[in-house]
Amino acid sequence: MGIFPGHGLVLAGGASTRMGSDKATLSFRGETLIQRTYSLLSDFCEREVWVSCRQVEQFQDYPCLPDLDADLGPIAGLFSYFSRYREPVILLAVDLPLVTIDELENLKSHRSKTCQAVVARGIRSTQPLCAIYESSARSVVRRQVSKGNYAMFALLDALKCCYVATPEQSLLNLNGREDLEVLRSLE
Repeated sequence: MGIFPGHGLVLAGGASTRMGSDKATLSFRGETLIQRTYSLLSDFCEREVWVSCRQVEQFQDYPCLPDLDADLGPIAGLFSYFSRYREPVILLAVDLPLVTIDELENLKSHRSKTCQAVVARGIRSTQPLCAIYESSARSVVRRQVSKGNYAMFALLDALKCCYVATPEQSLLNLNGREDLEVLRSLE
């Protein structure tokens, strides 16, 4: 059924130190965050959806794309993907549980030949972990990693980006217990 012609990549390789437990296994509206995110991208993508992770054993029920270097942070997943594939990819972090298919469709509708990345942006935040990265971003990702510049916002600065207005609530990022309490209040 997919509507996005590329792959999907669920970012689930973080250490979850601020949360105190693995965010991917947290439950929201009757499913774990990994189930929710994987299902959302599977419904959206024509091509295979991968889970980017540090350890494959952690997500045995899902096709995994192990981070080539787990110490790079979120860019590790994108770097690992572009080391294997040349197609566009939609990246979605497991700790963004309020992103909907409508937000993904909105990102897709803003793709253009001039954008190397189409990135969700709320009123107060930009979310590089809810974005489409075109195949033209591949060389930039590789260059950033080779220079030791692993920050996702530095990557955005190096790319030609299109920013897409996204409801701020949809970009709720679960970093700590206080964010989890906000999420629970929405159930």
